[in-house]
Amino acid sequence: MRELRALTIYFAVVFLGAALLAPWIYHGFQAAAQAFPGLRGLASQPFHRYVSRSLMLLALLGLWPLLRSLGVRSWKGIGITSLWPQLPAVFFGLGLGLASLATVAILGVVTGGRTLTLGLFGMKLLHHLAAAARSSLVAIPEELLFRGVLYTRLRAALGDGAGLCLSSLIYAILHFFARPESPSHVEWDSGIEVLRQMSAGFLNGRALVPGFLTLTLGGIILSWLFRSTGSLYGPMALHAAWILWLKLYEAATAGSGGQATWVWGTSKLIDGWSAFVMMLCCAAIVRQWSSKRRPSP
Repeated sequence: MRELRALTIYFAVVFLGAALLAPWIYHGFQAAAQAFPGLRGLASQPFHRYVSRSLMLLALLGLWPLLRSLGVRSWKGIGITSLWPQLPAVFFGLGLGLASLATVAILGVVTGGRTLTLGLFGMKLLHHLAAAARSSLVAIPEELLFRGVLYTRLRAALGDGAGLCLSSLIYAILHFFARPESPSHVEWDSGIEVLRQMSAGFLNGRALVPGFLTLTLGGIILSWLFRSTGSLYGPMALHAAWILWLKLYEAATAGSGGQATWVWGTSKLIDGWSAFVMMLCCAAIVRQWSSKRRPSP
């Protein structure tokens, strides 16, 4: 099938290209930081971040050629529609995303499963809040790729059920990378080795369950919301709100160890059973909300 062939080529080019591009970007920043001290913060980032950012860069650059090869000729074909009619979905997504993971985070702190490491007020908290808000912007290109392109094309090629499950599994897989140590020397092929190490997260059974299940369910929820509205704005809002809380949870709390980690997770949050249960609740809420709307074609 044309859709499957085009998507396979796209992901192969993105992954191999990112692995080969990352060392060049890394060395470019090292050289630039010598002349421009303001870039030293970026130059000091671990190498796996250069690999992950290269993945995102190539995924975005290849998006339009992919759409052309799939026969998509307008943004509406991937869920970019008029914003005004979608404002209810945007507010619904923001509200659900903020309330759901905020509930998990607050319960984790109240029950002693997590401890606050930041004060409720102050510049440090504002700094982390701003950083989390910036990180949440990644929801825009990710929804374009995973729901706007991947889900819609797999749905067209394989049917709604298979397209929903497969696109959500791919979404979870690509969010399940580990964070390996930086190599002592970055060579031209270091990106390939680091990418292999980043995939080692699938060998960690403790992280795989329930973390991978939570991510897959999250992908399904976002696809349901997209399908019911016919637009990406609602899923973008929900996804961004989730990322915001995940980043705040990582920055503002610390684990107490022991059995509490199974319930409340590590700093990632999604690897605790509480997050999985909350995702089940979100799924029920989205299904109920979507049932009141006319499904998109």
